[in-house]
Amino acid sequence: MNATNTMSGRNGIPNRWFRFALIAGVVVAAAFCFLRYLEWAFSYSATLGLASKIQETRLANHRAWMFLCMFVALEVLSAIVVGFSWEDPDLGSGWLRVSARYGLALLLSLLATGIVVGLWLASGRFI
Repeated sequence: MNATNTMSGRNGIPNRWFRFALIAGVVVAAAFCFLRYLEWAFSYSATLGLASKIQETRLANHRAWMFLCMFVALEVLSAIVVGFSWEDPDLGSGWLRVSARYGLALLLSLLATGIVVGLWLASGRFI
């Protein structure tokens, strides 16, 4: 019996569900980081220029950049996971195939993150 058959289960269904759960988790984490970035960026802009709030300004700036970097990293990770699950499109060059596959995966990941952010803000439970 092949090791890949036992790992993926019948017809690869558990592997697909694991990939879907991983992508969903990364998208939710990216949405959380994006909303936290917005929160700290607004906090940074509120205290910018106030001499009495210099420590708070530095903290807000640092945290805003940290959440922005985490958001970008999670979006790239999500695009890579989505891109790995697709077959190569039938295009001319190898560079074009990779660009199309991962570019579309990044767009879908950003769309999914935008939907989660919108639902989170519409529910009013985040902030």
